[in-house]
Amino acid sequence: MRKTSMAAVMGIAALVTATPASAAQWCLNGSACFHTGDVGQVLVAQSENWHNLTGPAAVIRTIVNRQPEGDDACVASGLDGSGQRFCVDGGDEGTVPSGLIARSLRG
Repeated sequence: MRKTSMAAVMGIAALVTATPASAAQWCLNGSACFHTGDVGQVLVAQSENWHNLTGPAAVIRTIVNRQPEGDDACVASGLDGSGQRFCVDGGDEGTVPSGLIARSLRG
């Protein structure tokens, strides 16, 4: 039987949704959280790979980056990180420019 290390499991991107009162309060250390609105959903990523959003593009309002300094979290207007980008460095939070509609993200 093949065993999988916890480090290998943590390297896989996890995109989940939730409806917290505040993205900053909900975002766990080591994660990048992309909040879709005041009471909207939160998408969570833990990977340096770009993830294309399925279905309609998302209006991401804020990014809360609980990853180490130097490990940025980004949204992009095109697939696979193409087009206009907005990034937040590890340990910071940022408000995404209102004109940027996200079609991909990485954390």
